[in-house]
Parts: sequence; C-alpha cells; structure tokens
Amino acid sequence: MDKQKKNMGAVAFLPLIVFLVCYVGCGITFTLLGADEPFGKFPRHVALLAGCAVALLLNRGIGVQDKLNIMTTSMGNSGVMMIVLIYLMAGGFQGAAAAMGGKDSVVNLCLHFIPVKLLVPGVFLMCCFISTSIGTSMGTIAAMAPIAINVAQGAHLNVAVVGAAVIGGSYFGDNLSMISDTTISAAEGCGSEMKDKFKMNFFIALPAAIVAIILYSIFGGVGSGAIEAGSYNIIEVLPYFIVLIAALMGVNVAVVLFVGILASGIIGLCVGSCGFFEWIQAIGSGMSDMFSISIVAILVSGIIGLVREYGGVEWLVGAISSKIKAHQHPAESLRKKPVQPRLLSICLYFDFHRNLL
Repeated sequence: MDKQKKNMGAVAFLPLIVFLVCYVGCGITFTLLGADEPFGKFPRHVALLAGCAVALLLNRGIGVQDKLNIMTTSMGNSGVMMIVLIYLMAGGFQGAAAAMGGKDSVVNLCLHFIPVKLLVPGVFLMCCFISTSIGTSMGTIAAMAPIAINVAQGAHLNVAVVGAAVIGGSYFGDNLSMISDTTISAAEGCGSEMKDKFKMNFFIALPAAIVAIILYSIFGGVGSGAIEAGSYNIIEVLPYFIVLIAALMGVNVAVVLFVGILASGIIGLCVGSCGFFEWIQAIGSGMSDMFSISIVAILVSGIIGLVREYGGVEWLVGAISSKIKAHQHPAESLRKKPVQPRLLSICLYFDFHRNLL
C-alpha cells in the first residue's frame, strides 16, 4: 500500500472505539441498571464484529477485498495462533487437573495448614497459591468464597474482610500464573519469556501482598474453633507444581502444558480418581471454555491489522514518542527491542478486560 493510504491517524482507532462503546458502554449501563450479567447483554464477539465492520468501511482508497486480505492475514499471524494454541492447551490442562481431583486437593491442602488464629491472612495466602496454581482468579473465588465465608462465620470473624482476602489473593495469583489467559497474552504479545514476566510481576505484586498480609493480621481478628478441611492427596497436586517449575525453568509453555495434561491423566488413572474417557472429556471441556477468548484474540488481531494499515499504530507511536524526553531517541530503543503491535494490543485488551470485570 502506498503512503497516501496510511494517513488516517487517530481516526484509524475508530473500530476499537466502536467496540469499547458497544461492549464496555453497554456493560456499564446495564450494571448501573442492576441487570443480571450486564456485560453479556452486548456480547464481546458481536461488539468486535461491529468494530470489524467499521474497519472495513474506513479508507475508501483501499478495496474491500484488500482490506479483508489484510484483516485475515493479521488474524492468522503466527504469534496470534500461538496464543490461541496455548489458550486451548491451558484450558485442557485446567480441565484435566480438576477432573483428577487436583483442584480440590490444592484447596484442602491449604486449609489443613491455616492456623485458626491467623485465619484471614491465611486465607489470603491460600488464595494466592491456589490462583497461581490453577490460573484463574474467578475460578479461585468460586472455589474458595463459599468455604472461606463458612469458616469465617464459624470462627466469628468479619465476613467482608475474609471476602476481601479471597478476592485479593485470587488476583495476586492470576497475575502470576503460567496458565492464566492474561499472562499468556501479555508474555506472547510482548515477545517475552513466561518466566521473565513471572519474575517481573512477582516483584511488583510482592510488596502489595506483604502489606496486605500485615494489615489482615492486624485488622482481621482472631478466629476461634476449628477449621473443617476435606481430604487431599499430595500426588494430585503434582501436575500444578510440574507446570510451575518447568515454566520457571524456561521450558516452552506449550510443551509445559502438554506435559501437565499428560501428568494429570497418568496420576488420575494411577490413583483411580478419574477414568480414561473422563480425563479425555475433561480436556475437551476445558478447551471449550477457551473457545470464546480465542475467537476474541483472533478478531482483535484482525482489527489491529487494519488499524495498523491505516496508519493508526504509527500515529500512536509518534504521539507517545513526542512526549518522551530522554537522551536516547525512542526509535533507537525500539530498534534494540522490537515490539509486536498486533499482539501488544491484544494483551492490553485482555489486561483491561480482566481489571474491568
């Protein structure tokens, strides 16, 4: 494409603005109205489809077929497909590990080691560990909130404080987990190693976690009675440790997840916690849970491809660079450490989506 076709500047981001208005705008509106599942009123897939339509209508200097070629080429970018593959494998691992009892064992294992006198900070630490292991903040909250609230009521503690500990610990781990969709998006989008993102995020989140533990210890109150915890099998927790340790060692995340899926199946069959076809079905169910976010990644990449073709990314980089006052020219920094705009935009979207919801 010639340079005359890449001159839309900030207008090139109109498709993304349309998407945000449709999805986020409707979600916030229905939230204020008290509707059930407010962000489901205007599904994000449909909002992204509206953004795609707007992107195709912009810039008449480019033919529709050319625009579609640019969009689909961006959708099929190898980095985007890698993200989708890892999403599916992460979902498969989560499903397989849960089916063989790993998720329940992690929860019960943590409950066994929480001192009653330090129940609130203990719940926070437990949620940190669980969410880091299973890769989902919402999954941790769904698993832990009922248990933590019942324990808090039995120990005569402030239920709201315990609930806050559950939510805080869940977000801490989700930000670090090797199988979290947002972590995968951020690492793959910026072209960094998963272990490097883990280390960086760990040192960012650790100070906040330490402060939270201290505050929960001071203001959380002292529990009484006993904590009722179910049984656990330490062997069923191994797949989570295998994934975490292997990823920190720098093993390719796709290989790590594949090994985790196999380990879950082998352990489940050996201890008798799940059958072969139950394991297979759990993998399929876990992968199905990732279909939605995979489609979103593909559609976002397609829109960003056209935004970039219209000159939007160049305009944004130029606008940001003009505000930077440094001895080193921004272009020199970019040449030394290149970024991938399409994938970076995807990871920014998912991080925004997670923090919003």
